[in-house]
Amino acid sequence: MGRLTALTVSALVTVIVFLALARPLLLELLGPEALLLAYAAVAITTGATVYVLLRRVTTVFARRRETVSESTDTDPQEEQRIEDELVEKELKQLSSESS
Repeated sequence: MGRLTALTVSALVTVIVFLALARPLLLELLGPEALLLAYAAVAITTGATVYVLLRRVTTVFARRRETVSESTDTDPQEEQRIEDELVEKELKQLSSESS
């Protein structure tokens, strides 16, 4: 887990735990408006966590695509030869079926 991912996940957990523990006191002292700031903090840290995780997933998929494209790159002449052989086999099969 990268540093940024660890930071955002730990910040999210911290804010959620704080909100769970301090909610009754915040409601009693400051009223329902106090929870608005806490909910905003949860939303911001959740958004940051999702952003970091999506960047990681995108990076992993991009790397996989690069390795797949590198491994599937074959010689075009080899591909043409294989295709020619397949066409010849198919033609022979069709000619034998028609006779």
